[in-house]
Amino acid sequence: MNTFELPGNGFSGILTPRIGDLGSLKTLDLNNNNIKGIIPTKICILSNLTYLRLSYNKFTENVTTFGSLQSLKLIHLHGNRLSGTIPTLQLDFLPSSSLREFFGLQSNTLL
Repeated sequence: MNTFELPGNGFSGILTPRIGDLGSLKTLDLNNNNIKGIIPTKICILSNLTYLRLSYNKFTENVTTFGSLQSLKLIHLHGNRLSGTIPTLQLDFLPSSSLREFFGLQSNTLL
């Protein structure tokens, strides 16, 4: 599976750590649902992930690093209940027109 897109469906519950089993996943879009809890660290092993949209859910705990996701071009985590520190990103491999322009964390309480 390359794409998993289910935005705006009113899904609730948690995002299972088994999401990391989808090794060929390039797009994960679960924005505008009612998913709560932590963003599983297993997301960080999805080396082909290009688009990560988890905005407008009820996530409360964030992944501390997205450094291994070197294919990322867009990450949207805004509109959740995330707190703590902003996740570590290794941006040195990214061109200036890449993820640096599409990193959304607004409407959280990150430091």
